[in-house]
Amino acid sequence: MTHADRSSTESGGNSPLTELGVAAAAAAIRRGDITAESYASALLDQARAQSEIHSFVTIDESSVLAAASAADEARAAGATAPLLGVPLGVKDSYQTQDLPTSLGLGSLKDFAPSTDAEIVTTIKGAGAIVFGKNNLVEMSYGVTGHNAEYGRC
Repeated sequence: MTHADRSSTESGGNSPLTELGVAAAAAAIRRGDITAESYASALLDQARAQSEIHSFVTIDESSVLAAASAADEARAAGATAPLLGVPLGVKDSYQTQDLPTSLGLGSLKDFAPSTDAEIVTTIKGAGAIVFGKNNLVEMSYGVTGHNAEYGRC
């Protein structure tokens, strides 16, 4: 697991794929117009290029790409899950078995839950890929956007 890379890409992360919303991306992947892997790669590029806005606390890039590749194989084999291959960010207050859940606290940055939250299980069951953990105000308490550990979100 890696924290979001703080470097920028030369392309600035801009791609026509990153303009797709969840429903449009899901439909395009289901039809085979785009691959989940190309969509995930474009979103990873964008996350790297825009890391200064501190949207994500953690992204495991290799897991995202492996899950996208598996989704492409599943689609080719006939899978039709509604969110198949669509990467979604999960707020860092929801437990994720495969990524740390810190609640925005430095003291919990290495906490590895043994299970997923029910909503995470639900989106995975619909075929979605957990893209990463979104930054938040410590313990989701407050409206300032301030987070001492991970930056203002």
